[in-house]
Amino acid sequence: RVALRLERLHAAHIVLEKPVLLLELNDAALPLLAAHCKRLQAIALSGCAHLTDDTLHKLASQCPHLQRVRLARCKRLTDKSLCSLADYLWLEDLDFSGNNRITDDGIEVLAVEFSGLITLNLADCAKLTDKSIVTFSRHSRALAELNVINCRGITDKALALLRAANHRLKILRKKGDEVRAE
Repeated sequence: RVALRLERLHAAHIVLEKPVLLLELNDAALPLLAAHCKRLQAIALSGCAHLTDDTLHKLASQCPHLQRVRLARCKRLTDKSLCSLADYLWLEDLDFSGNNRITDDGIEVLAVEFSGLITLNLADCAKLTDKSIVTFSRHSRALAELNVINCRGITDKALALLRAANHRLKILRKKGDEVRAE
């Protein structure tokens, strides 16, 4: 059913909301979507439990105009997904929050390759440490907003270094029970 509808779809923005299509989106459906939406500029796939690194690679390679990508809580994605995005795209806005398989190595690729990144949400990425923040301080001068709420491996010292490198950066961080924009 999805294939028949996609033949005429030439969208620039796609947001998939539960329960309509999100639960059915899998490794077979997303490449089909990408093949018919080559001018796609933004996509929100947050919560797609079946989305894999290989599928995201296909999406990135077939949709070179993507600039805004939401992949929060896509639990199967790893650093390999960040590398695929970096290989094919020039992102301005990325939400990878709630993805516990993401490490400092993947974030390093992201920081180096996406020097034009403006908004980045890494909230609840438990494996991230100060190493990620130090890399951003060296490579990401365009970054305007960074969400690191519940990233316990990231210290105030590293965030101060990032702030010194980028004075206009807004950092969202949880201190105690309070969420602050610094």
